[in-house]
Amino acid sequence: MTDGSWERIKTILARAADLPGSDREAFLDRECGDDAELRQRIEALLDHVATSFLEDPSRTTLGEAQS
Repeated sequence: MTDGSWERIKTILARAADLPGSDREAFLDRECGDDAELRQRIEALLDHVATSFLEDPSRTTLGEAQS
């Protein structure tokens, strides 16, 4: 993975994380297009973030804890 592709993933992930489920699906359709690997990576990261939050609700954003 190149730095450019990681930056794209981070950008899409951050924007998608703030959307409700139905809007998220449409957003990922637009942003990922036919790139199934990109879509799969982002969905896996979103699942990980959701699981992490459920385990520790003090984690309010992507990997950050409240101060």
